[in-house]
Amino acid sequence: MNAVYQHFFYDFDGMLADTYPHIAHTFAVAMRQLRGEEIDVAEAFELFNVSYATAYNHYQVTEAEKRLFGRLNEDLTVPPLPALFPHAETVLREAMARGCKNYIYTNRGEFLFQYLDFFGIRDCFTDFIIGANKPNPDLLIAMIERHGLQPSECVVVGDRVIDMEGGRRAGIDGILFNPVGRVKEHCAKHVIRELSELFRFLPQ
Repeated sequence: MNAVYQHFFYDFDGMLADTYPHIAHTFAVAMRQLRGEEIDVAEAFELFNVSYATAYNHYQVTEAEKRLFGRLNEDLTVPPLPALFPHAETVLREAMARGCKNYIYTNRGEFLFQYLDFFGIRDCFTDFIIGANKPNPDLLIAMIERHGLQPSECVVVGDRVIDMEGGRRAGIDGILFNPVGRVKEHCAKHVIRELSELFRFLPQ
């Protein structure tokens, strides 16, 4: 029997939204403009999937390069455009209809809100953790305390080890979204391949 939760803390990139193709492409554009180099976009995709820090360390990215990349990455007219994963909005709205609450738990900064407005889903969330510096759990713990939540009723839903580890350190369960088996699944209590599988964690 699956666990049922009331409070869902969602990662954003690679979890609710398929943003990594856009991230990898705009990073490649930044490297081309500043270094005159052509990087392997597929390699950048894999590195950013681990974390921004992993990619930055691999390519030895300077602060100036980070700034240009940031501007390009925040241009939602540059293809390939980010898109919500199938069933993302349906699951969020169904959770609300069943009395659950959704939260964002992301390393992203304030630009997150432009993404949420772009997708028309800002109203699906009760509160937002931005700049989380995962897997450091401090902001997640603070959010749980702010809303007076019971940890046993909370779950982190994410696509990376650092999402699951952040939840574990905060004393809450994790649901790993692992559609192509990229992540070792022992890091999470639950694993899903498609977002529609989240329905089974909602109260009836």
